[in-house]
Amino acid sequence: MDKKQKSDRSKKLFLRKKRAVGKTVFLTVGVLLTLNAAAAVFVSKMNIGIAGTFLLGAIFLSCGLFWNTLVPKIPKWLRILFLAGVAFVTFFSLFLLIYGASEQVHYREDAVIVLGSSIKGEELSVGLKERLNRAVLYYQKNPTAVIVVSGGQGPRETVAESLAMEQYLISRGIPREQIVREEKADNTYENFAYAKQLLDERFDRPYSVAFITSEYHVFRAESIAKAVGFDEASGCGSRTKWYALIPSCLRECVGVFRFWILGY
Repeated sequence: MDKKQKSDRSKKLFLRKKRAVGKTVFLTVGVLLTLNAAAAVFVSKMNIGIAGTFLLGAIFLSCGLFWNTLVPKIPKWLRILFLAGVAFVTFFSLFLLIYGASEQVHYREDAVIVLGSSIKGEELSVGLKERLNRAVLYYQKNPTAVIVVSGGQGPRETVAESLAMEQYLISRGIPREQIVREEKADNTYENFAYAKQLLDERFDRPYSVAFITSEYHVFRAESIAKAVGFDEASGCGSRTKWYALIPSCLRECVGVFRFWILGY
């Protein structure tokens, strides 16, 4: 066997191993994403993040299952674009989580706004409980702060989110007189806008504000708070359960891009 034949054989073996590794990676990622989405939808309502996780899982699974027949037919530029998009979303999601995990509050603020999230009937979601538990910890360090719970009533909610949030905080030992309910907001922009109206009425002097939300949401929430008029709002991020991380980050990426484009 001459050098050229050995070289050709080595290239074929390398390509074969490369295909095998690629197929295994895509199958593994596809299975994990699909299982992650299934776990998330089991404990939460379907949303764009969970749907996106299912879609990504389906794409990875399809490419893994039909690696030798489907993938070669996909234009190279489209494959590169897809992988670049996945890489960008992955690194941007890591940035959101790291940014939101950093401690920004001073525990000397006059008020703290707890951003609402969807509930089932009157039952709080796991993510919303984490935000409220974080509010309890904040109150223990700053018991003079006014706590604004913000969130209106959604289509499948029997009470306003803020009412369910207030009841939870009271059950955890927070005095009712320390809590202010904001019951009209349907999104983060309205959370801050309506909360600002209530706080402007309550304080007859300049006041400082902190806000509590999930860690992946702190970056966008801080930008929205500034757009509403809270120039120096300090963010405080609560932890997100493992099964909700990928769907939540996918949804938040969409939310950040929407804010950059539309401003809300």
